[in-house]
Amino acid sequence: MKAQPRFHCRLRVAMGANGMKTAEDLAKATKLSRAKAYRLLAVNEATRIDALTLFRIADATQFSSRWLLSGVGTPSIRMATTPDEQWMIDAYRRLSNDDRTIIRGALTQLTTRA
Repeated sequence: MKAQPRFHCRLRVAMGANGMKTAEDLAKATKLSRAKAYRLLAVNEATRIDALTLFRIADATQFSSRWLLSGVGTPSIRMATTPDEQWMIDAYRRLSNDDRTIIRGALTQLTTRA
C-alpha cells in the first residue's frame, strides 16, 4: 500500500501521543527493525507500507490504521481510560443536540478559566 503524503507527520502525532520520540522508540513498541522505523519517519521518503507494519503501528499507538495511512477518518481509536470518562461519553451520547450545545459551552468555560 502506498501511504498518502505526510504519513511521517501522522506517524509522529501518533507516536507523540504515546510518549514515543525516536525511531528507536517506534521500533521497540512495534517490534520493527530500527532501519524500517527510520525509513517510515523519513520526511522525503515515498512511503510504501505493508499491512502488517501498518497494523503493528496502529496497535502500538491505538491510532486508526486508516487515518495513519491516508489521513481520512478519526485519528485515535483509544477508548476512555477511566470509568468516569466512559460515563461522561455515554451520558453525552444520550443527550439531544440542544443539550450537547449547552454542555459544550459549559465545558468550554470550565476549561478556559485563567
